[in-house]
Amino acid sequence: KFKLYRSDVKDTDIGPAVVKSYDAVQLVGRALDLDIAYPNSSCNQPADTWPDGSRYIEKLKEYSSKYMVGVSGPSLTSSGVPQVAKYKVVNFVAPGVFVDIGEWSSAEDGKLTMYVEKHAEKDKVKFLGNLDHHPIGIPNILSGVHMRIGVTENPPFASWMDGRWQGITPDTVFELQRTLNFTFEFIEPEDKLFGHYNPDTEAWNGLIGDMLAGRTDFIAMDLSVSFERKSHIEFTSPFMDAGIRLAVRGDSGKENLFFFLSPFSSDIWIMILVALLVMSVLQALFN
Repeated sequence: KFKLYRSDVKDTDIGPAVVKSYDAVQLVGRALDLDIAYPNSSCNQPADTWPDGSRYIEKLKEYSSKYMVGVSGPSLTSSGVPQVAKYKVVNFVAPGVFVDIGEWSSAEDGKLTMYVEKHAEKDKVKFLGNLDHHPIGIPNILSGVHMRIGVTENPPFASWMDGRWQGITPDTVFELQRTLNFTFEFIEPEDKLFGHYNPDTEAWNGLIGDMLAGRTDFIAMDLSVSFERKSHIEFTSPFMDAGIRLAVRGDSGKENLFFFLSPFSSDIWIMILVALLVMSVLQALFN
């Protein structure tokens, strides 16, 4: 945390971005002390190569790495890259949940530090299949991985017949197993639903609820894509286009000047006219 002290303002907490900006302005200002010709900045003339641009860049590097140590330290190395760059290594464990498991810093020659061992058992790295260890095998081969696959009755995509799951999606899973050499089991949700979000309980049911709860690893069904579902789970490339289409009658070739009478039949219009006539007579008598 940094403090900014000014005579006319009370002590104010400022973030690293402000500190970096302050140092950057100081660095640019010092480098501008060079005897250089400024580039053409007119919008009405074509831009030319800045002759002193390379000199200015070299002076920026020199001031930053040798002479100038700002509030946040040197801004650039001798090669012109940021002095210190740090990145977090995170593990995606659930929708919207990321666990810090390490960090990479350029200050230590690009050293990658993993500190997941310090975390509790529940926070260890999770791999495909909800495993706590790296899957055995080579890329594109899932040997040793056991998959829990969500399915439910919806012929012809999946149906329980003759003591086993059959249909388009189970057959696809069987073919993937033959190619990638993994083991699996089909798991059907208790409510036998695809998945609906309840805003009152903020929970999903059906296949999606099982996957978000960790009871299944993925879903092998004709699951339609919606914005609400995509905000909670990831979808593969679609294997079927089931766009909904609406068929309507084409425009008639003849013009109908009395089209406004179409909502009601002729009997209804006659009754309306009779009612208006009777009401007019009654109103005249009472007046």
